[in-house]
Amino acid sequence: MLSTLRIPIVQQCNDNQELFVEIKDSNIIETACSLFQNDEYPEEYRTITIQFIEGCCINNCLREFTLKTIKRIGYSEFICIDEDYSAKI
Repeated sequence: MLSTLRIPIVQQCNDNQELFVEIKDSNIIETACSLFQNDEYPEEYRTITIQFIEGCCINNCLREFTLKTIKRIGYSEFICIDEDYSAKI
């Protein structure tokens, strides 16, 4: 699934509503956070993963789910999550 990240997630979700369900049912956000934090991966790959996370935070339908996931797994050090689940990336 990470191979689909080259197209902005907002555009993909607008084109394919089933992608919302797949993202929420999978651990793709956790995986993206983990890959972003791993210095062993190439910079380009890490850039794509953070763009995916940013895209999920921008998308109205995925924002709260994404921010709760990031907070739950403890990767909130690179994203400031407010109590109302708005964010500053």
